Amino acid sequence: MNEAASVFLRAKINQRDGYRLAEWMRNRNVTRYLNEGISVSDELIALMERTPEGMLSCHLNQNGRFFLVSREGGPVGFVRLTHCTEECCEIVYVIGEERLWGHGYGKRALELALAKAFYEMRKEVAFARIHEENTRSTGTAVHCGMKLARKSGHMQIYQITAREFMEQQKRSRGERMQTDRCMPRYAENPGDLSSRRFRLP
Repeated sequence: MNEAASVFLRAKINQRDGYRLAEWMRNRNVTRYLNEGISVSDELIALMERTPEGMLSCHLNQNGRFFLVSREGGPVGFVRLTHCTEECCEIVYVIGEERLWGHGYGKRALELALAKAFYEMRKEVAFARIHEENTRSTGTAVHCGMKLARKSGHMQIYQITAREFMEQQKRSRGERMQTDRCMPRYAENPGDLSSRRFRLP
């Protein structure tokens, strides 16, 4: 089973989540390519201590939308969608749990974030700033249909339009449905099909 397919975006943030975020921000491997100061972890902890739990989500959703990338058992990362213009937003996606890197969680998180940007926020363009050495994040963006738009110093700007995203989603669903229809033809043991089928979104 593809565990990454079961993740979802959670908007409500509690204090336990806040301290988990602070823990991720103390991890140099996690923040290496993020545009965050070294004091962000301490600032998050201070926010937890002075802010009523019910107001945490409001603080983290200033200037855009903030979601925890979650699965059964707790959060594994976060995505942030920042308003740039009425038509455009910037997406930051982070998997804070190192042990889950390379297992598809970042790709699924970005897909869900793009869906939020285009279907709920009604943006026309979404982009991500990615350091040229961050090959893992670059691969995630490309997998989700984002294309290199321009470079600025060591940063690369990947973007995708709402139309491109919707067309990719249609193609992806079509390919998965075609795979499902073909699988019984090749299955040696029909009883094994449930464990080998692609998971539909």
